[in-house]
Amino acid sequence: MSTRKGKSAKPWFERVAEKIVRESMDFRLAALEIGEELTVEEAETLQRRKEFQRVLTAERFKFYRELADDPGRTKQAALGRLEKIIEALLAEGEYDKAAEVQLKAARIAGWLGPESNVNVFATLTEQDFKNVREKLKDIAQRQDTRGTQGTSEVRSD
Repeated sequence: MSTRKGKSAKPWFERVAEKIVRESMDFRLAALEIGEELTVEEAETLQRRKEFQRVLTAERFKFYRELADDPGRTKQAALGRLEKIIEALLAEGEYDKAAEVQLKAARIAGWLGPESNVNVFATLTEQDFKNVREKLKDIAQRQDTRGTQGTSEVRSD
């Protein structure tokens, strides 16, 4: 078939790659669905071609970008997905794995662990603390000075 040779294969590869990525099909079935009947050997050879692998990688990244840009992709959606995974693991009797996923979900939800606490002082040096203390002392002294001036003014009235 002429569609498998040279540059004319690129659109054909793109359609197959899209089916592989979006519908989790294998190469031969995806090709068959777009009207290309291939032997097992032809499918294996074409699937390994550098040109097809580049097209497949590009299609995966395109798909991942779409997933990442989905406005419905939220923390709550991720937690819901994890709950579904937990239920499936429990149904299969995989209690240890379910517990691990539950722990990960709890961390994402911010229920436990240091991941929910942010140390705002982590990057400050001793010199930074010293500078802040000096500034606070200056502010306190100015407020004390203003307070006594204001008090004396009130008393003189």
